[in-house]
Amino acid sequence: MSRPTTYSQARADALLDWMAEGKTVKSWCKANEVGLSTVAQWRTANRGFAESYARAREDQGDAYADDAVDTAEDMLIPSDQKRIIVDAKKWYAAKMRPKAYGDRTQLDHTTTAAQQTPEQIMETLVQQAAAMPTKAYQIRKWAKELLERIPAVEGENP
Repeated sequence: MSRPTTYSQARADALLDWMAEGKTVKSWCKANEVGLSTVAQWRTANRGFAESYARAREDQGDAYADDAVDTAEDMLIPSDQKRIIVDAKKWYAAKMRPKAYGDRTQLDHTTTAAQQTPEQIMETLVQQAAAMPTKAYQIRKWAKELLERIPAVEGENP
């Protein structure tokens, strides 16, 4: 079966919704038998779609950042596999929305993690994630400090 190449608003909307849910363009293309180059052509030929696509990429970055926080909260026992997933999603979110999730995000806080218990830090993380998802940099920093304060499991590499 040949891959459809004709732009349609319904197809474009489906792709944009897919991206906003944190799913990849490649996976949408595969599921809908549309080539990646076709989506690139749509962006070139249709300015409105290109602008919507850029906003969907930002939403996708937000979804990845949210997933990273959710995964980090589930890390009761350190696991290399979960850390790889979190790191990959943080990296991707920073690439998709560097202003919001990049390393140059400015922080504004008055309490350091060293002055709090691990439970207080985790509660702060949850509150920060719910209130302002754009403060992912601060959340990552506090999560790292929290993980450093948790004693290593015997036999685990530091």
